[in-house]
Amino acid sequence: MPITIISSTQPDGGELAAKLVSLFSSTVLSVLYGVKTYNVQFKYLSYSRWLILLLYILSWAFTVMSMLLVTTNNGNFTSCLLSVLVCDILYCATKIVIYAWLIEKIYVVSATRQSRWSNKSYRFNLGLLLPYIAIFVLMIIYHRAYIEPNGYCIIGIAPAGTVPLIIYDFVSVVYCFTKIRF
Repeated sequence: MPITIISSTQPDGGELAAKLVSLFSSTVLSVLYGVKTYNVQFKYLSYSRWLILLLYILSWAFTVMSMLLVTTNNGNFTSCLLSVLVCDILYCATKIVIYAWLIEKIYVVSATRQSRWSNKSYRFNLGLLLPYIAIFVLMIIYHRAYIEPNGYCIIGIAPAGTVPLIIYDFVSVVYCFTKIRF
């Protein structure tokens, strides 16, 4: 099978802008993570602080991985496919951490003297995360990655994967923010 070589000017304007934004974002996230963890004894961190640190790590990983994959995906189907899969996995992980943090805030604001697992509201709110497993599976099943004839990688998720995601995100954010009293 002959190898098809696609020549493209590297990098084009959009790709260069994306790399600069990714570089700036990863720098900012690294600085923020350093500020959050400077002179901190990790064994004394609360659960919500661990969630915040995990959120920084996932955001940094998303930024760095997207920058690396954007660099290699012109004409490369494997890189194109990895781009959408990494986006899906890190997006879902980030959303779960954000929702876990919101659930923790709901638990703290409710000011009950029960442990988390004996609190019915806490268990119910954690149960609301279970549909995210199905949504993650839909995102993986209905991902789209293809190479155009000019070598550009096009990624996305079909409506069967995005519509449940958008509805779930909207409902869960509205629910969480109606439970938290600022």
